Amino acid sequence: MNSRFAAALVAALGLAGAAAAKPSTKINWVKTAESSGYEQATATAPDFGNKSVWPLTGNERFLEQQWPAGRLLVWAHPGQSANVKSRQAKLNAYDLKNWVDVATGKQPTRGLDENTDVLLPASETPYVVSWKKAGVEHAPVTIRHLTVGRNARWYSSGLRLHGSIWLKRGGGMGNHGSLSPIGKTHSFFRNDNGDPSARLRSDETGVSQYISFNKPGGSCEFLGAFSTGDEFKLYAGSLIIGSDSRVMPGRNATPFIEGAGTLVLLDGAAFAKWCNQLAVIDLRVSGTLQGGLPERPLTRDAFVGVSYQNTNATKFYDNGLLSPPRNRSLESRTVPLLFAQGARLRTYSPDLEKASLVIGWHGIDAKKWHADGVGVSFRRMDPKAQNYLVQQLDKLPKGVTAAFQPGVELNGVRFDHFLEGGILLLDPAAPKAWKNVSYGPHNQAEPKRLLRAVKRVDFRRGSYED
Repeated sequence: MNSRFAAALVAALGLAGAAAAKPSTKINWVKTAESSGYEQATATAPDFGNKSVWPLTGNERFLEQQWPAGRLLVWAHPGQSANVKSRQAKLNAYDLKNWVDVATGKQPTRGLDENTDVLLPASETPYVVSWKKAGVEHAPVTIRHLTVGRNARWYSSGLRLHGSIWLKRGGGMGNHGSLSPIGKTHSFFRNDNGDPSARLRSDETGVSQYISFNKPGGSCEFLGAFSTGDEFKLYAGSLIIGSDSRVMPGRNATPFIEGAGTLVLLDGAAFAKWCNQLAVIDLRVSGTLQGGLPERPLTRDAFVGVSYQNTNATKFYDNGLLSPPRNRSLESRTVPLLFAQGARLRTYSPDLEKASLVIGWHGIDAKKWHADGVGVSFRRMDPKAQNYLVQQLDKLPKGVTAAFQPGVELNGVRFDHFLEGGILLLDPAAPKAWKNVSYGPHNQAEPKRLLRAVKRVDFRRGSYED
């Protein structure tokens, strides 16, 4: 890329006056646990100045946040579990005598609130502190910062988060219901467990049943690998997937970005479901899907992955092996990626040939499907029927589709792994307004043949009519 074109591109993307981005070094968040000073650092006192624990650029938004003084409560019984759901449990998380207020060294005088930080200390013995109440489906708790040490695990049935979370190496969390980052602050969510390059979820990456993000004017940067059992909801604010980090929504979910929400992916970051799933929407965008930030432009590709679908409405149940379910949705055409009118796709990068926001297939084939990825009826099939269905699913074209309503802004996006006719347009003239759009090597047709005019797209169900 010549210097004149590069300068023009920087200006077009709103980066004029910014220093040229230096190529970033791949980050291994799990490896930082071996650094000196790691054990002492917490979400309350992160020690950002320790570069081996925090390999940062210095432009992270959470570095700018000033937190007022709050309380820090520490679990007083490391290695001993609290299970509120069990009436036979010896310890109760709601019992104040089981906590120590660090400021006084004594039992706290009140429970959790938005100005309270929580620390579950490291232990040689695994333990769980659970806030789930017996007979109560959801009993949300509210906190500011949470630190979970080695061999400790937090469990709640709804969590309103006003600050940051740090899951230290060997620590973990679970949450039945919504994990809800809220407020107008700039925070982080760091998980030093699991492999961000892995496409499938694991116990180490699982953090909640849902993520429901609503931080108007605020942000939270996710550092490491994260997966949810089901939904991903971004209502407002900026959810930033940090360098070499990954966020994986679950099955039976329609992740979405509302108009006031922005999903940002930095160098090497990825957003994709952890299973390939037919007849279900992978992501619906009404807000902004973005590669890089003005202060942290991309120097390496970021990736948004989607499922391949039954594009030709292939029939599976008419062979005698499979019993047709009430809902034969696996045999229907569905668009996994939907962009509503007013949605924005853009990339901040000084060189889009080297670093861009890439949209394509996430690489999970039928042999790696979770049982729920093909519907709960899959688990009730006999083995022969299961094998037959997986074989048929594996024969489907491994390409993806996306649908665009009129008025979607594109600037700096690369499409890859798309089927011929896989970019569905309600306005055939829309691509004339797209800027800096490119096409990767894995598409199944030349760029012009990827575009396809359609009459109707159901942006709630993902179905469409030619």
